[in-house]
Amino acid sequence: VSVLLAFFCTAQANNYPYGRSHSISVAEAKKLPDNAFVILEGEIVGRAKHDDDKYWFKDNTGRIRVDVDEDEVVFKRRVQLIGEVDRHDGQLEINVDRVHFIQ
Repeated sequence: VSVLLAFFCTAQANNYPYGRSHSISVAEAKKLPDNAFVILEGEIVGRAKHDDDKYWFKDNTGRIRVDVDEDEVVFKRRVQLIGEVDRHDGQLEINVDRVHFIQ
């Protein structure tokens, strides 16, 4: 079991941008390639157009569109988003896997 845990932790660490295991800024996330793993901290500030599950996320460096389940959205509350960069059809967004509320 400990061998599997060590392998999992190493594999996860390799997925962090530039080998980091902490949050990055929206400005940094915008420079990353498709499918790059990201952790962002900031606030979900509004719905992006009328798209289901598409919202605007903001930190002190800018904003970016995120795709997150509506059940996990709370506006104007500090959150940590964990997901991947998604670049397709000329659009950039973050596909969110997990939302953590920061107290």
